[in-house]
Amino acid sequence: MLGRDGGLWLAGASGYSWPGNGGIEAALTDDLGSVTSSVATLTVTREPLRFDTSPFALQMTNGGFRLRLLGLAGAGPGEIYASSDLVTWATVFTHPPLVGPLEFIDPMATNDAQRYYRAREFTLP
Repeated sequence: MLGRDGGLWLAGASGYSWPGNGGIEAALTDDLGSVTSSVATLTVTREPLRFDTSPFALQMTNGGFRLRLLGLAGAGPGEIYASSDLVTWATVFTHPPLVGPLEFIDPMATNDAQRYYRAREFTLP
């Protein structure tokens, strides 16, 4: 199989994991490298990053407020931010690239009457 993104053709692209965003063009080849299909475009989408809002995922514990982040794709490192007023945000947790859910306990959650969270996963070039 040949795969192309941005004009670069990749021989033997079967099972190839492309770290970039957007579409990938691919064509099937035989054992001699001759193209045996027309070029097809594959657009890769991912599950959006979100907090699990189920009762067991959001809990106050002895160590702080526990929350669970879903949809991490391993595209790059990520950060969780917290705010008490939705204006000023502070990074409360930084993590390396991860795939799947992430559980986090915010020990500072007991210091505010209310606390809001947002998260971001960075995409590496």
